[in-house]
Amino acid sequence: MSTRFHPPLRLTTLAALLLASSAPQSWAQTPPNDDPTVLETRVAAPRARDAKASIAGFGNTPAWKAPAQAASYSKDTLREAQVRQLSDLTTLDASLSDAYNAPGYWSILALRGFELDLTQNYLREGLPISAETSLPLDNKSGVEVFKGTSGIQSGISAPGGLINLQVKRPAGSVRSAELSWSSSNSLLGSLDLSERLGAEQMVGVRLNAAHETLRPNQHPSDGQRHLVALAADWRIQPGTLLEVEVEHSRIQQNSMPGQSLHGGQVPDADDLDPDLNLNGQAWTRPTVMEGSTGSIRLTQALGSQWTAVGIYGEQHLRADDRAAFPFGCNTLTESQTDRYCSDGTYDVYDYQSDDEVRITRALDVSVSGPWQTGSVKHDLTLGLARSTQRIDVPTAVFDVMGIGDSSGNLVQDFFIPIQDPQNLRRQTTTALYVRDAITLAPGWTAWAGLRTTRLERRQSLSDGSVPEARLSDTMTTPWLALGHEFAPRQQVYISWGEGVENLLAPLKSTQSNYLNAGEYLPAVKSRQTEIGYKAQLDQLYLGLNWFRISRPQGAYVTNGAGETRYQLDGQALHQGIEGEARGTVGAWSWSAAAMVLDAKRKGSRTPGVNRLTPTNVPSHTLKLGGQWRAANALGLTLGGALVHEGSREVDIGNTIDIPAWTRLDAFASLVQRTSGGGAVTWQLGVKNLLDTRAWRESPNKFGHIYLSPLASRTATLTARFDF
Repeated sequence: MSTRFHPPLRLTTLAALLLASSAPQSWAQTPPNDDPTVLETRVAAPRARDAKASIAGFGNTPAWKAPAQAASYSKDTLREAQVRQLSDLTTLDASLSDAYNAPGYWSILALRGFELDLTQNYLREGLPISAETSLPLDNKSGVEVFKGTSGIQSGISAPGGLINLQVKRPAGSVRSAELSWSSSNSLLGSLDLSERLGAEQMVGVRLNAAHETLRPNQHPSDGQRHLVALAADWRIQPGTLLEVEVEHSRIQQNSMPGQSLHGGQVPDADDLDPDLNLNGQAWTRPTVMEGSTGSIRLTQALGSQWTAVGIYGEQHLRADDRAAFPFGCNTLTESQTDRYCSDGTYDVYDYQSDDEVRITRALDVSVSGPWQTGSVKHDLTLGLARSTQRIDVPTAVFDVMGIGDSSGNLVQDFFIPIQDPQNLRRQTTTALYVRDAITLAPGWTAWAGLRTTRLERRQSLSDGSVPEARLSDTMTTPWLALGHEFAPRQQVYISWGEGVENLLAPLKSTQSNYLNAGEYLPAVKSRQTEIGYKAQLDQLYLGLNWFRISRPQGAYVTNGAGETRYQLDGQALHQGIEGEARGTVGAWSWSAAAMVLDAKRKGSRTPGVNRLTPTNVPSHTLKLGGQWRAANALGLTLGGALVHEGSREVDIGNTIDIPAWTRLDAFASLVQRTSGGGAVTWQLGVKNLLDTRAWRESPNKFGHIYLSPLASRTATLTARFDF
């Protein structure tokens, strides 16, 4: 197996040509930071940037006026809230929750109670990417979160919302280095350098690099990761901007599977070590995830305030997915695949899937600008989007290795080799879209959008044992909204939109008499209605909205003859209220966000399913943050955050749940100015200050119920040098 991996050749070549196009003539003398708020500290949930809601697709519409819920978290907010990976975003946003976030593995998130599709609901610079990897944040300027059905924004996607990663771009003169140490002895070093070159600063270059020795509280889970990223831009002429960026990252670390039910009981979280990694057998090898991603974007002013934008991106991923994980219980007295035995013992499996390859290519070309019809003003966008996706997972070895217990011991050894074929998938989507913001009258704005997507998909098992599943389909997703600004920077709105998905009957199943393995189901449409209020006042932001999302549900259905098919079976209905407020009073700033969610199944033909709550969906969430900043030259800031999540159902029948939990975090920062005009920022952050023991989530994944604990108290000390 080769460990060599190369960045996308086309993007690397373009980056090299760009850098060679202009020789450095002088170094620009600009402030040491690219962001005027770089020294501000906003822990916990924070003020979203009062910028454009780019992920929502409404052009120049300010975020407070967009008729949808979208949040933008800057790099400073992410740093101060100790967001090191996507799963940490659940600290900031009440609508986000965990959907199987095992340390050392992918980040799987849910929005409004719906799990996001790792291949459809994640964007980078507005282009689709695969999130079946560890996505680094060291070179990201921010993360955008869009909430709700996203058919107009991305075409095919699961309902709930989108996550968009924004890359750091060249900006003035930035010279920053950071060193971070955690109480578990992890050590991170990073570098951020940016300059503009040339007499008129026509070319900008930004370099980000990071290396981390991973020694988390979870043991044994030692590993390491690194990132190198380069971004450049060229102001070719007035109105013409070319931007190129590329990154390469690699991480190797043992992942950490969760605990599980002991028979029909939830074990007491106080009785089990939250930092014990059951994937710590002597024969365990680390998971390795490697990726190269880049994009090139050309922005051209067309005149009359019209602009054309073309962006192309590639993502190349390779992974060795390995784990020793607990799965099921088979004894003389108990036999169940979804939980441990009543005494806490379980079967231990060795899973190895090497040389997984995932390649995504995407192109988006659009023109936008104002248009007038009589007294009606339009802000119009027309675009074409195309993406291809290749997933190759050749084979996986699945070996029963023994019997373990909840303390991590392997109490019996045996070896039964099983090798399974895995998935090969090819997908191409081509979409035409139009979006229009229409000023009807003073204070009244309507929004309309339409996206038509052509989907071509093929999927098969790597050994050819199942006939290749093919799908060709064309789907149209509309979106409508009406907003009324009844007072300065205060708006009420109502919106309606659709999302679309294609469900595939799994190629393999543990179900007996499973008749339609690998069959594509008809395209399904989710529908959302939302009513909301937004206000951006002087020192106060307020938001309140109600939403209702219905989504057709795929499920195993068994007929009277005992035959089982995977088919559409009723709907999932999620209704909820979201609220957000944040403000500043003197030296104090504060934030509050909450969601109350009612999620139910309806219309199912399976007895006992209707009116039940989906598993691993919190009934409510609450995120509070506050900070105080000293009014002196010391630059002292103190802050804290509270994260509360309600109970979650553990089993499909809603007979077992895990209780609500609350976690407290705290931080302090101190800024010291240096004689040369730079600064040293010291930050101490503590997660889970009270060392609370609780079950954080209860995902039902791969046919097994897992219980993920809150990580134990962790302190992190960071020194950042801006010079």
